[in-house]
Amino acid sequence: MTSRETKGHSIRSLARKATRMMLTLSAVVLVCGLVLIGVLFAFSPGKPEPILDENGRPLPGSISEKIHVNINGVEQGMFIKSKDARNPVLLFLHGGPGMPEYFLTQHYPTGLEEDFTVVELDLPVYFLSGIYDYTVNYNLTKDYFEKLQAPLKGFYTFEQSAHSPMFEEPGKMQRILREDVLAGANSLADAK
Repeated sequence: MTSRETKGHSIRSLARKATRMMLTLSAVVLVCGLVLIGVLFAFSPGKPEPILDENGRPLPGSISEKIHVNINGVEQGMFIKSKDARNPVLLFLHGGPGMPEYFLTQHYPTGLEEDFTVVELDLPVYFLSGIYDYTVNYNLTKDYFEKLQAPLKGFYTFEQSAHSPMFEEPGKMQRILREDVLAGANSLADAK
């Protein structure tokens, strides 16, 4: 065997090994992804657990559900939970855009559903940010926006504004409020 043949054989052998390694790695990543999806489905059935009585059965007259309602043409998610559906409604607009707190009540019960029909509403999120804003840093705001989840979201950059775009660029602000916010859209947003 010549050195050229030996070199060609070693390159083919190396290519076969690399192909096997890539296939093995791809299979491992696929299996891990499927296991992760399975775990998520197992621990997150997609609906709230019912309120149970002392015998572990659903409490009569209670309510525990997630529904979707259309508000001004925009689909909104809403959690409703109460030991007695006749209790007065407590509308809970949770602590920050794109961060529903419903999951926390599973681990840290508030007891609010004892006296109220608690309604948690997922709302669309609109960030209106001036690039010269030194009170609320533009780049940090944009980074946060990229990480949050919301049924609808929009990030709007005001190129001539600091902390008060409503006064510094009122025409642009009015257009966004009329064409996007009132319409439940984000077509004018520079990030979605």
